[in-house]
Amino acid sequence: MAGDEAAAWLPLGEASQRLGISVDALRARVRRGLVEHRKGNDGRIVVLVNDETMSRQRLGGDESDDRLRQERDEARAEADHWRGIAEAARLEAATYKEQAEAARSIAVAQAEAKDVLIAELRELLAVARLSWWRRWWR
Repeated sequence: MAGDEAAAWLPLGEASQRLGISVDALRARVRRGLVEHRKGNDGRIVVLVNDETMSRQRLGGDESDDRLRQERDEARAEADHWRGIAEAARLEAATYKEQAEAARSIAVAQAEAKDVLIAELRELLAVARLSWWRRWWR
């Protein structure tokens, strides 16, 4: 690769301009070992820039972008999942609310029927407590 005319060892500033990325991004790639590098004669880091490196940069060679897109898509899918669960819970709560309202109306109706029955039984009891001759004259 060192013999290729298109390959050159460039300082970080020039390499970042040629690759179209920031110097910090290039330093991060050097740290991660994604770019071939070495120390130059002056002690500074130089990076090998060739056709392969250029094509990787043009094709979106930044793996972190792909990872971020994937995480974003996963987060959206998870949010959709939880939205679906929340909607199902809302529907279930509405159903329970309707059932509770129906049970409440049934309980009120039963209580009213019991009140009527109690009133009738009290009348019958009052008549039964009368002496036989009062019941006879009635």
